[in-house]
Amino acid sequence: MDMKKRHESLARACDIAGGQAALARILKVTPVSVHEWVNLKRPLPSEHCPLIEEATGVRCEELLPSFRWDVLRKPKRQRRAEATAS
Repeated sequence: MDMKKRHESLARACDIAGGQAALARILKVTPVSVHEWVNLKRPLPSEHCPLIEEATGVRCEELLPSFRWDVLRKPKRQRRAEATAS
């Protein structure tokens, strides 16, 4: 059994994109960066998640479950209304 830790959601996104190098081209980063994220050598930066979702269909919530994606997914009008009401 392989005990190597992996970021399974990101690995699935890589497969959908055509591999780590293909996902790196989409994100305009190096393939080494994607490799390090998949193998948990470095954390996946949150700013890449929306583009990964757009390109592969793997949701941001799967890629970084600890991030508050629900806040960002609200329409701007609703966010503004909530901010002025506070």
